[in-house]
Amino acid sequence: MYGLPGWMVLSMSLSFGAGASQTQPADAPPRGFLYRTLTMDGETYAYSVFVPPNYTPEQAWPVILFLHGAGERGEDGLLQTEIGIGTALRRNWRRIPAIVVMPQCRPNQMWTGAMGAWPCGAWRKYPASIAATPTGST
Repeated sequence: MYGLPGWMVLSMSLSFGAGASQTQPADAPPRGFLYRTLTMDGETYAYSVFVPPNYTPEQAWPVILFLHGAGERGEDGLLQTEIGIGTALRRNWRRIPAIVVMPQCRPNQMWTGAMGAWPCGAWRKYPASIAATPTGST
């Protein structure tokens, strides 16, 4: 075996496996970065949602709608999670105690017209399904 001694590989695999032993009930809501789609007016749009690992449906959660810049346009629903708030969530999700909806603008378009309207549909649809409260609402 090249590189690391066998005992080091074993200790690394044991330490990585330790965090994976935490299980959630089968009926627990999904958490982490989630891929979603929304169909509006016959168009299907891909987006991502981040649900904090400590999310509980008994608590009202603020919701952040994150609109990316021009460099993350696409149709995969994922590229926009690799910059800005997505990067911050991966580094330390505890600093942003919120559900984050991250729509993706299509290539050669801007956040105007139908492209600007559908993120609000995603924001309204998803939080309701996990008992979240939009930021600023009463």
